[in-house]
Amino acid sequence: MPRVKMTPARSVAIRALYRVNEEGGYANLLLPQMLAREKLSPQDRALATELVYGTLRWQKRLDWIIGAFSKRPLEKLDPWVRNILRLGAYQLCFLAGIPPHAAIYETVQLMKNYGHRGNVAFVNGVLRSILREGKKVQFPRVEEEPAAHLAVVYSHPQWLVERWLSRWGFAETKALLAANNQPAPLGLRVNTLKTTPAELQRMLEREGVQATPGRYLPEALLAEHAASLEQLASFRAGFFQVQDEASQLAVHVLAPRPGERILDACAAPGGKTTHIAQLMGDEGAIWASDVHPHKLDLIRENCRRLGIKSVHVVARDARKWGEDCKGAFQRVLVDAPCSGTGVLRRRPDARWRKRPADLEELPALQLEILRGVAPCVAVGGTLVYSTCSLEWEENQAVVQAFQQAEPAFRLDNLTPYLPPGLESPTAREGYIQLFPHQHGTDGFFVARLVRE
Repeated sequence: MPRVKMTPARSVAIRALYRVNEEGGYANLLLPQMLAREKLSPQDRALATELVYGTLRWQKRLDWIIGAFSKRPLEKLDPWVRNILRLGAYQLCFLAGIPPHAAIYETVQLMKNYGHRGNVAFVNGVLRSILREGKKVQFPRVEEEPAAHLAVVYSHPQWLVERWLSRWGFAETKALLAANNQPAPLGLRVNTLKTTPAELQRMLEREGVQATPGRYLPEALLAEHAASLEQLASFRAGFFQVQDEASQLAVHVLAPRPGERILDACAAPGGKTTHIAQLMGDEGAIWASDVHPHKLDLIRENCRRLGIKSVHVVARDARKWGEDCKGAFQRVLVDAPCSGTGVLRRRPDARWRKRPADLEELPALQLEILRGVAPCVAVGGTLVYSTCSLEWEENQAVVQAFQQAEPAFRLDNLTPYLPPGLESPTAREGYIQLFPHQHGTDGFFVARLVRE
């Protein structure tokens, strides 16, 4: 079949969805690359991004709706057909600004480029059925199957919903799921070594970006309607770093001081490393390490762009630091690799990659890293442990296991390090758990320990 002309936004969107769902690609990495190659207009870039992230975010619900009208099981459909149906259904069910006839026509045009005539007719028929009857589709009844109901209606893996229901109950879980389906705010950290929050706001406004003060921290801003921030002159000049306030909070809890020796043991891509340097006035010495050598250039580039001079970048497994650096650092930060269940609203495709086995495997690695850096902490020094996970096994349980293995470390009261408006009943116990639906930040865990 000869190829037909398609709108560029939808052409990019369907190729991105295929690569994510069928080839294991990561939307946050491949979509910007695809958009840059295609040189789309700002309007088409925005539409392609909405189509990809929205379809991935609502995939389970869309599959349920498609399944109500497809005579073929979704898992047996050709992968192109399955993803094209999802893309069309998303437009019909969630994008009121796109006329239904246009959504169906453009989706059928996509199918003409990626299938045979039988599939074209099939896709057209299913989408027209969704247009006519989609609002009548029955989801699992909440009274009979609360986990299945929430999993389908709010489009999350059922095993994860069941976990959260057992921990927090129906109302809290529902609120968290709803928050995960809202676009994440774009947090910026003002580089106060070069400018002030007020001046950066004015710069961004001249560049067409509206920014407002963050919720908690003085150097935080929230950007609105911002695309391609890396193209802005203010970004290239190092006036800000893209970083959520929860991530910034971990460095405030570390509380670095000018002149200190500090280790950031899992540092790539360098957001927290450069924030440490910023709070130190770039005076002192920071060792930033990562086990993946190919990620070290990300740290170096961020330091160069932001004008940071106090960072030494090292390729090293965090578990090995204690072998030859005993008592060398006043403060150590471990932002550990984790399941990432606190940032599902920011990475909607990630929810479909998670496995229950992750929560069995990761805590052992996290504990190994903490024990590996423990000898590096000087007596009286500080060790901060953070993750972007909501899971007890990766957070409180790891800290408890670490204290049992390393009794010289005690949890330290967080209250003096928390900004106004960010209270927590566990702060005095030495840790805080942030939630998207409660705090408006990414889901994040931070614990502060002191070596006695």
